[in-house]
Amino acid sequence: MSEEFYARYSQDGKRKQFLKEHLKVVSCIAMNNAEKIGLADFGKYLGLLHDLGKYQNAFQKYLANGGKRGSVHHAPVGAIHIFEKIKELNIKKDRNLTFLAEVLALCITSHHTNLIDMLDISGSNKFEKRITKQDDINLKEAIDNVDLEIKTELKNIDFKILSKELKTIIDKISQEQKTIPKHFYLGMLAKYLLSCLIDADHTDSANFELQAKADLRQDNQYISWEMISKQLEKSLQELNVNNKSADNVKNVRKQISDNCLNAGRTFAKGCYKLEVPTGGGKTLASFRFAVEMAKQHKADRIIYAIPYTTIIEQNAETIRKIVEIDETYKGKIVLEHHSNLSHKNKTEEEIDLNEMYLKIGMLQ
Repeated sequence: MSEEFYARYSQDGKRKQFLKEHLKVVSCIAMNNAEKIGLADFGKYLGLLHDLGKYQNAFQKYLANGGKRGSVHHAPVGAIHIFEKIKELNIKKDRNLTFLAEVLALCITSHHTNLIDMLDISGSNKFEKRITKQDDINLKEAIDNVDLEIKTELKNIDFKILSKELKTIIDKISQEQKTIPKHFYLGMLAKYLLSCLIDADHTDSANFELQAKADLRQDNQYISWEMISKQLEKSLQELNVNNKSADNVKNVRKQISDNCLNAGRTFAKGCYKLEVPTGGGKTLASFRFAVEMAKQHKADRIIYAIPYTTIIEQNAETIRKIVEIDETYKGKIVLEHHSNLSHKNKTEEEIDLNEMYLKIGMLQ
């Protein structure tokens, strides 16, 4: 029987997560994240490569013995490996392949931190130092130890396809007419891919540590906009019937709301402003617009950014009562997040859960 390699032990030390399973799950989640911008393969391989350093025997000993966190470097291993692979392939010094190597390696070596600076303030090449073989990293040992299933996936990487996908994004950036420098967009691209990887890594880590809570995740299988729209329209009809306001006020509110509905169904993506006096029904009219826009353009979510926490709380509660109509939907549509939520009206179990998520996020 071949040696088994682990990604982590549970905090109580009673359970172990197989490294190959962690890499496969992170790869799948990161792929789904990156698919939103047409770079699914990038997410897939970032997930498979990010923890190759855990195949070092020294890292496995560190896990088993509960050593000091960070005492065995593992983040740069996948970055060094992929950078060298592309460098060997890039004998003609293709700029697209060079950029591909830099983006992949940069995201992998940064997955425990923020995106690292390529150069420091003095102009020293920090990136080159990260992706150069280091004395305390055993790259060959790690690659030799990689599980066969993962190794096969990595051998099948088609760098030309990855380069072509990346070039498609770069060409779109080059056609951008705005005055924002193009390298800003390239930096945002790298940050997005890093976010895809970190989100996937943290999600799988949390699911392993908090198994009882893992089944609460929706894993991108959200309630459809069609269902939300249907429930919203039903609620609006009931509100109109029960509304005790003067007829002329009701008519104006209905006109505003109907205009928002039609706009949501017909407007292109863009930035729009709704100017309505107090009492004009902005909360539900704007929500009606947003739901139709989300449905039309297949958006993932609607984000409310509102001044004053009291207004946020009021709007969240109003929308929650409309769309989270029974236990099936409770807590699965509206996500409320602001400073007033901290430990207020929470049970000890909920507080412990929040703190556990925070710890897991900080330790990755």
